[in-house]
Amino acid sequence: MARSNITSGRLALVATPKFKNRSLAQLSAFVFEFLYLLARRYDVVSTGLTYSQIESIVGLSLPQLREAGALRFIARDLGVEPRTEEDLTAWRSVILKGLSKYEVGTIGLLGIANELVEKRLDGVFHFHDAEDLANRPGSLVLRREANVHDIPIALDLATARELADRFCGDEPVLEAQGGWGSSEDRCLAVISHDGKKLDLCQFVVEHADQIMAHDRILATGTTGHWVRKFMKSMGFADSEVAKIKPYQSGPHGGDVQIARAVMEGRCRTVIFFEDPLDALPHEVDVRLFAQAVIESGNVRFATNASTARLLLARREAVEMAAGGVR
Repeated sequence: MARSNITSGRLALVATPKFKNRSLAQLSAFVFEFLYLLARRYDVVSTGLTYSQIESIVGLSLPQLREAGALRFIARDLGVEPRTEEDLTAWRSVILKGLSKYEVGTIGLLGIANELVEKRLDGVFHFHDAEDLANRPGSLVLRREANVHDIPIALDLATARELADRFCGDEPVLEAQGGWGSSEDRCLAVISHDGKKLDLCQFVVEHADQIMAHDRILATGTTGHWVRKFMKSMGFADSEVAKIKPYQSGPHGGDVQIARAVMEGRCRTVIFFEDPLDALPHEVDVRLFAQAVIESGNVRFATNASTARLLLARREAVEMAAGGVR
């Protein structure tokens, strides 16, 4: 399958201090696996502290990189296994040449948020701890602006790996199966705020075959009933439509029900069309849901159409690479 129509330009990579302190290994793993490939194709912008952390990660010695499991990715990038510190120079050079930085702290986040508003970013990788959802306005602003302007955004490592794979070129970087083969991966959750329900239904109609290829589709109450009606109107059989399971509505606890399914490992892909222009009476449930997704550590999480589109395209590419076997 051809890659999505992504404009070669700029990406943002930002990690909050709390994420760097608690999950440095995850940030390092992402840098080793993808940053060389991304930096060859994009200008990757970061805030000052994230830039410094990346410098430290790629500046590790050869023995340290070997211990971290990075050498297989570096060998893939360079086409030869690095054996000396000098062999690492070209790898480091590509990454640091493709990386640029904004100021430290709030002013740097504002700079990247402004790039989103001006639509000068093709995607955002924003690694943050679940606690940052309530305590860091900058994190909320980046997420909000990405959703307002429908820019792909990854808020966790699982989603970041899938999006990075889509940004990296013509051939998938991740293994063919890529973690999409289990029963949990055959389950999809679709949720939307009231102001985004029509947008979600339009998205579902446009991607009906990809959506209905899942074995189970979880949804909050109103959204689920709408999706069922649209699928029936498109001619899907009752047995197929029955895969769509509406829970309670969001204000009545549907977000909590699906969050539990996510935390228990029963669902690993979530499309949640958030309305960034409207405050919600059950905002505490929504934040709990997002926290559950991020804390689970292995859930793909799309909060707007462009991110969801890339995740579905990645899943379709996996199935095609596997010969279309479900």
